[in-house]
Amino acid sequence: MIESWRPLRIGVRAAQGEYAPVLIGCETQRVADTLSFGYDGDGGLGDRLLAAVLRGEKTATSSLAVEYLSGEPLPRVGERLTLVDHVGRLHGVVETTRVTIVPLHLVGNDVARDEGEGFADAAQWRMAHVAFWAEVADLVRADAGDPDWQLREAEPVVVHWFRLLEAAAAPTARPEPR
Repeated sequence: MIESWRPLRIGVRAAQGEYAPVLIGCETQRVADTLSFGYDGDGGLGDRLLAAVLRGEKTATSSLAVEYLSGEPLPRVGERLTLVDHVGRLHGVVETTRVTIVPLHLVGNDVARDEGEGFADAAQWRMAHVAFWAEVADLVRADAGDPDWQLREAEPVVVHWFRLLEAAAAPTARPEPR
């Protein structure tokens, strides 16, 4: 768990009943986990997706529900996540705004648009994602502990919507957990 610090301001009574803001310390906000894109050897995909988040173009991401069988918890609305690149450098903080699980063949145009990758519609989104998940099928099988797993038309997809709360002025190394 990482801590995100921000100034805590309160008002103090000034002349004639007005309040003046005064910085008295810092408020700690717990950031439970990370949101990252890409992996070593992804041809720069993760960096492009991260840049789209930082520009405000990408406000959703999708994964297969079967990938959560390894024990990783599903995202929760209101959860704050540190935004990191594939080598662990901090780029900002996002907040989960919505989570849905939908069959692959029913993923809609809203997901295609909100993923910020330039998909014209849900059909184009599905084609690209089916191709990607086919490339990483062995990793999915290993994560799920199911050597026979195959992508199905009605495969449950976790769609995670988020909003960028703050972007780092420059990427920084991720601090060690306390």
